[in-house]
Amino acid sequence: MVALAQHRRPGIRVLQGSAFDLPEVEGTCAIVAVGEVVNYAVDPRAGLAGLHAWLRACRRALPQGGVLLLDVAGPLRADPEPATRVTQGSDYRLEVTTVTDPERRTLTRTIRIVEDTGEQTETHVLELIDPMEVLAALRSAGFDAVALRAYREDLPFPRGWSGFLARVA
Repeated sequence: MVALAQHRRPGIRVLQGSAFDLPEVEGTCAIVAVGEVVNYAVDPRAGLAGLHAWLRACRRALPQGGVLLLDVAGPLRADPEPATRVTQGSDYRLEVTTVTDPERRTLTRTIRIVEDTGEQTETHVLELIDPMEVLAALRSAGFDAVALRAYREDLPFPRGWSGFLARVA
């Protein structure tokens, strides 16, 4: 994504890093946090509890008119029943099992990749955040924000995945 941004906008400076460790860079005009990064419960600063503090940090890092683009996984992101999707390639097998816990508002994704050379498994736990809570937190942090239906007309968000475009008010 960094290479794509630099290709499309030669001359801009693009930094990649943890969404929760915002660098202090003079002249920052945008922060992009896509791929449900604020949902990942592996970081204690993630989820709804950390969202407010993170948005205030984004607001401090951006000038008047600065832009924040983010997406989040919401309560409807996965089916209530566990489900496994399998993709079979010529030299690999990918299994993604998704389990939702509505009481805890979490989604757990177990990703298993089997290749001739071996097997890898990783687990991702996301805290699901209601889109209305995100909008309220954005506005509370000093952003004018709108919910997006898609990043592009031909690339709509799947069910339970919400995007937001916010500008410093």
